[in-house]
Amino acid sequence: MQTLPSSNEHELWLTTPAVAVGVFNAHRARGRHDTLETHYCFGITESSYDVEVAGRGRALVGPDVLRLHRPGDHIHARFPGGRSRGTWFVADQEWIAGAAPNGDIATLYASPFVRPPLPVMAAIRTYFARVRGSKDAFYAEEGAVAILGEVATIENQYAPLLVGKSMIVRDAEALLAERFATPLRLRDIAADLGVSAAHLARTYRSVTGNRLHAQLSRLRICEAMKHLADGRQDITALALDLGYSSHSHFTSDFRRLVGRTPRDFRLGSKI
Repeated sequence: MQTLPSSNEHELWLTTPAVAVGVFNAHRARGRHDTLETHYCFGITESSYDVEVAGRGRALVGPDVLRLHRPGDHIHARFPGGRSRGTWFVADQEWIAGAAPNGDIATLYASPFVRPPLPVMAAIRTYFARVRGSKDAFYAEEGAVAILGEVATIENQYAPLLVGKSMIVRDAEALLAERFATPLRLRDIAADLGVSAAHLARTYRSVTGNRLHAQLSRLRICEAMKHLADGRQDITALALDLGYSSHSHFTSDFRRLVGRTPRDFRLGSKI
């Protein structure tokens, strides 16, 4: 993609005149990313932090959130450790117009933050791993079309959070993002937020439609997919690192939420 700036901040796996795929790092000094503000793109940030897109919304992003940005987005963020690393697909407007279902770019990019079902997140992780390994432009473009088709069918689960209905929900998710790999109890999270466990559970369920434990599992599984897509071999060690009590507990959770075992997911991420 000729309009991408040449910079050691990028680790491009593949680039054509219309698209690029790879790792992009944000501008540390300003908490922004010029490439993501000037192209259509989708991607996953590898660490959790707060992001605001001027006039479009604010959310806690991380490995469980798909971000979609369009030209003109003004992105402001606070990066942990002063940096942000993410994996992105970037395209020009002509390519996106052809790939968007029914050519409807506006609907596809209506929200900058989407929380897809875990099978879709698994497909996105697999897609990026295969592009990284193959450098195949045909697969990169065809796979991106398939992903955008899936995204177009997702009801945005971040909508309730973007209108400021509950800072408790936002703060609870921030704490989970920091501690998901450690043993957690609902009452500990509630105590840190200054509310009762019952109030936190009720509020989270009423705002998001889900239980807080479901978000904890989601964070752990998304982190697992990142490591498995990178080829991590010791699944038992990974399970323990993520806060699971055993290999079997982790595998059962992964299969229930993703639809396949960790081993099958890892194998599917290879070329």
